[in-house]
Amino acid sequence: METVKQGDAADISHVPKPNNRWDQFSKAVTTEGKLYISGDTFKDQIHKLAAWLQTSPANLKCISLYGGMQSKDVGVLVEAFKVNTKLTEIAILIDDIDYAVIEALSEALQVNTTLTSFVLSANIGDAGAQVLGHTLETNTTLTTLDLSHNSIGVAGALTLAEALKVNKALVTLDLDNNAIGTAGALGLACALLRKR
Repeated sequence: METVKQGDAADISHVPKPNNRWDQFSKAVTTEGKLYISGDTFKDQIHKLAAWLQTSPANLKCISLYGGMQSKDVGVLVEAFKVNTKLTEIAILIDDIDYAVIEALSEALQVNTTLTSFVLSANIGDAGAQVLGHTLETNTTLTTLDLSHNSIGVAGALTLAEALKVNKALVTLDLDNNAIGTAGALGLACALLRKR
């Protein structure tokens, strides 16, 4: 899975900036199958982008939100994630995300049946990990969940561990660069052993 890490520059110079020519934009993006969006890429047109994503552009499989993207802008896009039937990968690599947006993302993961990979590196803590953990209990399509580079502690890790006991689809869980501690790591290890 290719994702853009914070600080990396995605080359979207060949993609026309969105304006009144959304058909051109759509063709340019879907040719590559991936869309990388930084905070300044769409500025005041985030609602139009969300509406476009709801149409499930045929070849768009991966979307990465990074850089100066604001939590409120991610929140606008979440509704599109719920109904999009083509996306298989979403990566959100931003500095901070509101709890309400994490809850909305969780709802999207519950209803979307095409997403197989979800990356969220947005300084989420235990509360956010717990919301996502409860989502994993019912999600049947997600095979990769990358929650690296967050502020998840023991409580969040233990909630994720409980979800792993019942989730049959998830193959990869990345919690690198969090503060799960020994207790969180042991909880996850026990959950994985029970899954065997």
